[in-house]
Amino acid sequence: MAAQDNRHIASLDGLRGFAALAVFLAHAGSEGFVTLAHTYGLGKIGVALFYALSGFLMAHLYLQRSWTKPEVRNYFVARFARILPLFYVAVLFGAVLFYSTGLTVYGFRTLPQIVLNLGFVRGNGVLWSIPVEVQFYLLFALLWAAAARGWLFRAVLGLLLVQLVALLSLGGDEAGSNALVYWLHYFVVGITISQLYAHRHAVFDRLALHPAIGGISAVLAGLCVLLMPGLRLALGWPALPVYADPFVLAGVFLFVLLALLGRGPFRLFATPPMRWLGARSFGIYLFHVPMLLIAEDLLSPQMRANGLGVALALAATLGVANLLHHLVERPAGRAIRGRLLRPVTTKPAKTMPLVSG
Repeated sequence: MAAQDNRHIASLDGLRGFAALAVFLAHAGSEGFVTLAHTYGLGKIGVALFYALSGFLMAHLYLQRSWTKPEVRNYFVARFARILPLFYVAVLFGAVLFYSTGLTVYGFRTLPQIVLNLGFVRGNGVLWSIPVEVQFYLLFALLWAAAARGWLFRAVLGLLLVQLVALLSLGGDEAGSNALVYWLHYFVVGITISQLYAHRHAVFDRLALHPAIGGISAVLAGLCVLLMPGLRLALGWPALPVYADPFVLAGVFLFVLLALLGRGPFRLFATPPMRWLGARSFGIYLFHVPMLLIAEDLLSPQMRANGLGVALALAATLGVANLLHHLVERPAGRAIRGRLLRPVTTKPAKTMPLVSG
């Protein structure tokens, strides 16, 4: 397996970077910088990967800890230290740009929309997924409480049943699917894989060392490409909203699982370049659309069409993400954690696993 300790899994850093690049390519295509056939749904697949990784990370880090007031307080401090500084920079950047130039890079045009973004109630444009993520953090605290009492499986099953009823009531309009109820099952995928990993770790080790797993991983990676909604539409298969697509759900599950094994093409995710991207993935996600729009405004149609435009937009996105990683994301996160985290001496919790047998 990829080098790791009992907390950190290197290959998942790279998978996060891969997800960020998928979202970038999707929006580069929609802005006319690249012509990638059959890539419908690629951006939301990237978001689904982010959500599954968040579910995995939350469960991996916290479900074996006691659910106590100090632990829960530290949990919320750590989560908001990770999300809030860079997200607020993006929202305020978009607000200043709109009120000073009239250009909207995130889709909000009124003060109430900006306030809803800042309050993590509802995001606009590419920011839509961040309030969903934060709302899951709140929900996860309740799942953690259930896990501490051995009720994790029942709590997750109950949430999925509530989600199903809500989705049947709301209908299948993908344009209005920017809410937690539409994406909860992807977080659950991550939690499920985390529980498999935690309680069947020896099985993962044996699979990772099996001589055939590299070839199997390569074949499964190829099959995941065939699960792209745009490709299936081109083949005449029926279209489903990405959040409700069982093929996308299966592909996300396989990608996270195979990244944990780290064999075949999935070795790439543990390499330094992919881990570098993963560490800056939040900045890439937040600022790639402004960089694409600026490049679209500055470059001629010929430059946008010949591949130079997307290369310049990607370079600008990576540069801005790296700069903000060092100037805002890391120092602000350290400052918040250093000021607000408290020492905890409680013993690890004895929780009932989500998966058993």
